[in-house]
Amino acid sequence: AGWTKYEQKTASIQTIMNATGKSIDEVNGYLDKLMWFSDETSYGFTDMTAALAQMTSSGGDIENLIPLITGVANATAYAGKGAGEFSRAMYNLNQSYSSGYLQYMDWKSLELAGVASQELKQIFIDTGIAMGKIAEGEVTIGNFGTTLQKKWADTSVMEAAFGKFSELSEETYRLVQAGEYETASEAMKALSGQYSDVAEKAFKSAQQAKTFTEAIDATKDAVSTGWMKT
Repeated sequence: AGWTKYEQKTASIQTIMNATGKSIDEVNGYLDKLMWFSDETSYGFTDMTAALAQMTSSGGDIENLIPLITGVANATAYAGKGAGEFSRAMYNLNQSYSSGYLQYMDWKSLELAGVASQELKQIFIDTGIAMGKIAEGEVTIGNFGTTLQKKWADTSVMEAAFGKFSELSEETYRLVQAGEYETASEAMKALSGQYSDVAEKAFKSAQQAKTFTEAIDATKDAVSTGWMKT
C-alpha cells in the first residue's frame, strides 16, 4: 500500500510540474498538504491528486486549487455525504473548471449526489456579489441553477466559494506543520470560534466517518502514508 501511494504521488508530481513550472520540492509540499488532509479525513488522496493534476493542466493556479479541493471535500462532508460523493463531485467540478465556469449540468450532478447544500448555494451567491460578478438579489437559492448559464460562477468564484469551506483546515495544517500543536484536534480546539460556523462544522464533519467502511478506508489511507514515508 505504501509503494502504491508512492507511485500515485510520483505520477502526479510529473504532471503538476509540467503544468505549473514548479520545482519538485514545491510540488511535493502541495501534495504533502493533500496527503495530510486525506489522512485526517475519510476522503481519498488519489481522488485529490488526480483532480489537482487535471485542474493545473487546465491552467489553474495551484495555490488556489489546494483550498478548492479540500473545500469540496469539506462541503461534501457538511452535506452529510462521503467519499463516493466527493469523487463524483470532483469529477463534475473538474469538467466545469476546465470550461472556465460552473455549468448547469455539472451543478445538477452535485444536486443529485446530495452535495449541493443550501449553505453552499448561499456561499456561492455571497461570493459572486462580493466579487462583482452578480448584483445583490439577482441570484437566489431558488433560481441558482438556472442563472448559471450567465457564466457568473467562473473559476475565480469557484475557488473563493469552496475556499471558505477549507479556511479552518488550512490554518490547522499550518499550525501543525509549524510545530505549535502536535495534532489537528489540538489545533482545532485552539482555533475554535475564530472561523465561520460553516468552516468549523465542515472540517469536523470531514473527520467523522459516516460508515464503518469509511472508517477502515481512512485508517488504511493514514497507514499507507506512514509506509510510503518509510
